[in-house]
Amino acid sequence: AVIGADSSNTIIDGDSSGSVVVFNSGEDSTAVLKNFKITNGTGKTVNQYSKGGGIYCYGSGASPTLENLSVRDNQADQGGGVFAQNSNLIIKNSRIISNTAGSGGGLWLEGSDGTATITGAYVNYNTANGGGGIFFYAGNKSLIHDTQINYNSTSGDGGGCYLTWDSEPVFTHGSISGNTATNNGGGINCEDNSTFLSKNMTFWGNIAENKGGGAFVSGATDTERLIRIYETVFDDNDANGPGGGGGVFLYDSHSEFFRVKFTVNTASSGKGGAIKLDQAKNTIITNTTFVNNSSWLGGDAVYANWDDSNTADKKLTFNNSVFWSNGDNEIVTDYNEDQTNINVSYNYNLAAEQLPGTGNITGDPLMGEDSGFDEGSPAIDAGNPNAFYNDGDGSRNDMGYT
Repeated sequence: AVIGADSSNTIIDGDSSGSVVVFNSGEDSTAVLKNFKITNGTGKTVNQYSKGGGIYCYGSGASPTLENLSVRDNQADQGGGVFAQNSNLIIKNSRIISNTAGSGGGLWLEGSDGTATITGAYVNYNTANGGGGIFFYAGNKSLIHDTQINYNSTSGDGGGCYLTWDSEPVFTHGSISGNTATNNGGGINCEDNSTFLSKNMTFWGNIAENKGGGAFVSGATDTERLIRIYETVFDDNDANGPGGGGGVFLYDSHSEFFRVKFTVNTASSGKGGAIKLDQAKNTIITNTTFVNNSSWLGGDAVYANWDDSNTADKKLTFNNSVFWSNGDNEIVTDYNEDQTNINVSYNYNLAAEQLPGTGNITGDPLMGEDSGFDEGSPAIDAGNPNAFYNDGDGSRNDMGYT
């Protein structure tokens, strides 16, 4: 282990002459780098690309532990702060801040032969042409826990994160907030059969100048690897272009939303204030609350359309959810009556106007503090009575995000 006094005053300066720190000899988790500031690196050149301005980690499965580091003011083509490929890298309680790259301003995480784990970190104020905060590439399945991916920016897609080539990261108990993208995916841009799990996350204040303020997804077509968004809040995200999808934009993708709250998301020039489903595939929305979302062209809460193919994977299901104060066109489903393979169903939802289906009700949900309901709310104990949906205390399901 190499341990400094503290990450504010113990500085390793790369002097603009390559990666500041290189791990390329099969180091394992007992190789600890702790309590340093890593700065002024320009990356290791591999195949004409500079990689890992601050820290480069690739070679014989190099998988060190990086703890209480400040990795800042570095630059590279790939991974301005950190580059890791096929690595079980561990990052703990570190700050990856103000780095710059062509892709992956803060980090570039590549490959499926290894799972990086990042816990208690801050990936903030990084910039790139793609993936301002983190770039996930080539089947990467990193675990990102209790980490803030905030205030990063890109001149392209994925202000906070960019996922591509079958990548499948997991985000838990953290924040992807205040990020900006000149094109798609203010918080996350996810494409090329990549997918992700978001659980106990907050997406707040992300901006995409085109599609998907909070997240943009394209081509998650594998039914076994769908987009999963659980127990997550999307608050005040904006898609400013005609593509729409203020909270989430999904193109040709399977998805599942469970206990999600969408509030004050905006598609200022397009459709789908909270969610836009373009050429939608199977989507299940359960115990989700939509409040005060808006769009310019319709579907203030949800807008969905479908292609003309006669396939069976075109089900849109709303269960136990609440729609309130989202404007006059809360839910817009855009398809022709002769498209009989499209199945839109509503079960045990509350909205301002009566929805078709089973167990749906109307009325003021009496929204309370902390995403709950005030006493007397018609949403309490009004969800699907099947015990499968019961609340944690065993009582009948409350509608919406609780």
